[in-house]
Order: sequence, then structure tokens, then C-alpha cells
Amino acid sequence: MNRLGTRTLIAFSLGFILALSPALTAGVASAQQTLKERVVGMWRLLSWESVRSNGDVVNLWMGAHPTGTIMYLPNGYMAVQSG
Repeated sequence: MNRLGTRTLIAFSLGFILALSPALTAGVASAQQTLKERVVGMWRLLSWESVRSNGDVVNLWMGAHPTGTIMYLPNGYMAVQSG
């Protein structure tokens, strides 16, 4: 995988984790689960935004209507598909 592809994959994965963080900390029942147990499953990309230092929001990476999924398996494997 080339350098840009690796960066995109890492950013894509981190974006999903950051998008999930409020949901991961909510609820008493989920407090008993590990982070791994809460993240396992398939997730759909709903938006992708970058904020510049001047506050402008831009959609450079994936356009205005991105598509993609990320899947985390219980055994630690993950897969990403973006379009």
C-alpha cells in the first residue's frame, strides 16, 4: 500500500473511532463492556469533514457525500471499504 493509502486508512479508522466516542461512554450497561466489545461490528461512514485553522470546514478527502464502511471483528481484524 502506498504512503497516501496508508494515511487515508489510518485517518479513516481514527475518524470512525472518534465519531463513536460519545456513544462508547454512554450508558451503564455498556460501562461493563470493554472498548473492544463495544466497537466490534460494522459501521457506516456518514460524513467526513476537516476543519482548517481558520475554522473553515472542508470536505477535501471524500467529497460532500462520502460512502464507506468499516468492520471490526472480535478476533482483532478489521476491514475498510471507501468509495
